[in-house]
Amino acid sequence: MAMKGLAHAAFSVPDIGKAEAYYCGQLKMEKLFTLKLGNGSTLVYLRFAPRQFLELFYGEAADQTPYGNTGSFEHICIEVDGIEEMYADYLARGVAVDGPPVEGADGNMQMWLTDPFGNRIELMQYGAHPLQFSQGS
Repeated sequence: MAMKGLAHAAFSVPDIGKAEAYYCGQLKMEKLFTLKLGNGSTLVYLRFAPRQFLELFYGEAADQTPYGNTGSFEHICIEVDGIEEMYADYLARGVAVDGPPVEGADGNMQMWLTDPFGNRIELMQYGAHPLQFSQGS
């Protein structure tokens, strides 16, 4: 028995059209399906990599602080390849980025985005010797 990876992150969003335009239109995630839930909210499931997904909840029951969330969310991080090319592509297509790729304290390249609802997204390309994969970590 073992944990295998991040399956999905989930956000409640007030405007699903705006969310789909951003995540599918600008970031090129793939919309997989939509589910109506019994509590009055709706769930849209997006794929950004094999076996890695983003859930977007919206509707009457999907407020911005579900299940007593106190706002401790910081960001999601998506592993990418070709971060410099991705940055150039985003600029050419008018996707808002918070700055160019930079090397983080862990030796990995990172670039930051903010979705239309203020959720921060880190795009990270692992470096040659990432601390995340070092012995003893």
